[in-house]
Amino acid sequence: MSFRGTSRMLRVLSALVAVTLLAPLSVSAQVPADQILSAFRWRNIGPANMGGRIVDIEAVERDFTVVFLASASGGVWKSVNAGTTWQPIFDDYGSASIGDVGLFQPNPDFVWVGTGEANNRNSVAWGDGIYKSVDGGETFEHKGLAETHQIARVVPHLSDPDVVYACAIGHLWGYSGDRGLFKTSDGGDTWTKLAAGLPDDGKTGCIDLVMHPTNPAILYAAFYHRLRQPWTFHSGGLNGGIFKSTDGGATWSKLTNGLPAGETGRIGLAIYRGNPDIVMAFVEAERTNDLAIPGSGVYRSEDAGATWTYVNTYNNRPFYYSQIRINPLDDQWVYLLTTRFMVSEDGGATLRNGSEDQEIHGDFHAMWLDPNDADRYGTTRGRTSRTTTASISSSSTTSPSGSTTASAWTCGTRTSYTAGCRTTVPMVVPALRATRGGSSTTATGSCIGATGWTSRSIPPTGARSIARPRTGASVAMT
Repeated sequence: MSFRGTSRMLRVLSALVAVTLLAPLSVSAQVPADQILSAFRWRNIGPANMGGRIVDIEAVERDFTVVFLASASGGVWKSVNAGTTWQPIFDDYGSASIGDVGLFQPNPDFVWVGTGEANNRNSVAWGDGIYKSVDGGETFEHKGLAETHQIARVVPHLSDPDVVYACAIGHLWGYSGDRGLFKTSDGGDTWTKLAAGLPDDGKTGCIDLVMHPTNPAILYAAFYHRLRQPWTFHSGGLNGGIFKSTDGGATWSKLTNGLPAGETGRIGLAIYRGNPDIVMAFVEAERTNDLAIPGSGVYRSEDAGATWTYVNTYNNRPFYYSQIRINPLDDQWVYLLTTRFMVSEDGGATLRNGSEDQEIHGDFHAMWLDPNDADRYGTTRGRTSRTTTASISSSSTTSPSGSTTASAWTCGTRTSYTAGCRTTVPMVVPALRATRGGSSTTATGSCIGATGWTSRSIPPTGARSIARPRTGASVAMT
């Protein structure tokens, strides 16, 4: 027999011996699977501070300490102490992906949740319609619009709790399902699609909606055609644009004077509470970089939308952001929520980076402004930050998915603002800095802990924060 044949035979014999010896053991010593698994316990192995996007923030106007947060993939959260602590209130319902929250301000026990994030990323999830609570978020009832996929805005009537508008952008990955602007007049039992003068081509959906602050019959809606496919993303179309109704949504007219001609993409809207003739829009269109030629950027109307002035060419990643706000007590203070928190003090004509020091993590998607205090507002990304005249408070909350979202509502006046998480690990930041728009005045600092971590406060002079895992290792940043 050759050496090769002998070697092959020895390998076969070794395998037979091994099988013979192990076979009795495998039968006699077999342990039931549930007995084996009972010794294991689930534990969080990271990421330590993964929160994704906060897509909306709403507070009760007569009591700003009652706050609701909507997350891109973690449901809805509520605080009753200005953000010191948070509770998840939407864990038991059909969608963890949220588009918008609407509060009926005369009785904020009426809470509406439109599901499905509307920020157009290839990673966004979809929802299953709209939900209503009549007990401040203790319980919710599904109220229809299940095929809208993504609801970008929910706007309740100013005085009638049964009248609500739902602005649905529709399916991101196809033209099936429902999209457009929907209205209920019976508390959500039935919905009517508003189409008299609005796009109804099965491709163009509603992306933003604002209501006149004293006359609920006057509405401004932004419509947007977008489609995402595995190999491309289409953002914009001829049927999109800004539309106005003066009869509660029964009829609409398209606003065009001074706005870009041709295709428009995503549009954000804002109306000034002090003088509702002032309306602003953040418009995605062909870029011109020339204020003499209407293109992508910021527009301002001071005659209730009849004419528009192109005031700024800035528009960062519009399909993903396109959020604009006007300070409710000072129309010259305008905020653009983009990768940066852009602030204007002259009605949008010039902008500065309100988050230049990056104490608040970039990527801004939502903002709430207190109509009773020009210096109190909240802005959000994967965490929240607030200015107020109160003392500093902070918290850390764990989302329904088990990930941790650090949330800080911190302090300030016009000369002191707030900071959020500086890195993606659970350590929160040094001294807080800023002004109403985010410049660099130092204020007292605070640390926020996250699951499995402890943290300590940093004195006002400190230039770093330290987070310490309970295992004893430490991490510091400067």
